[in-house]
Amino acid sequence: MKEQSRKKATSHVSQKALRFTTRAVAYTALMTALVYVGTLVGYSGNLFYFNLGDSVILIAAALLGPVSGAIAGGLGAFLGDLTVYPVTMLFTLAIKFIEGLAAGLLFRIIYKKYDKCVCVPEDERGADYPLLKRKADVLKIVFSCLAGLLSTAIMFVGYFICQTFMYGTYAGAIVALPFDVAQGVISTAVAILCLYALKLENFRYKLKNK
Repeated sequence: MKEQSRKKATSHVSQKALRFTTRAVAYTALMTALVYVGTLVGYSGNLFYFNLGDSVILIAAALLGPVSGAIAGGLGAFLGDLTVYPVTMLFTLAIKFIEGLAAGLLFRIIYKKYDKCVCVPEDERGADYPLLKRKADVLKIVFSCLAGLLSTAIMFVGYFICQTFMYGTYAGAIVALPFDVAQGVISTAVAILCLYALKLENFRYKLKNK
């Protein structure tokens, strides 16, 4: 009987792990496609260019974690560059991979702290729980903004190095740097709005509890 129970428990764990892996692969593939589309969608002007690719990378990292964020970011942006500007596609693959990985690690730390603060059984919540939760919500958003800015800093520093190498001088890279910084700031703002104002972050809980 004990052996049968152990086999059933092992089988249940294996099936659960398989379902989790299958979902992770499917969602990572979906976010990779969205990063690709986001890289191609944006605003292009004489003095400024912005696309949604970095915003999607941050969202993927927040919802799915560092591995999925890195794969979706690197591969999706690589395919985007392959489509419109192949010269930088290998640089983009490395830069966006690291950006997604860093964002996923930072968001994981933030959410681990946040969940520890707010995921308290109802019968154990004190009278000050609503206040503590509001405080935790504010801190989560603030630190998420910082996580986004730090992650996108990898992007504009990476492209500064890339452009310096390509042009053989700092001059061209310095000209492009403010626009890459603006790309990072706007991308972070868009990602944070999608995650918290539009409550896209609720999807993280659904994934976690499936």
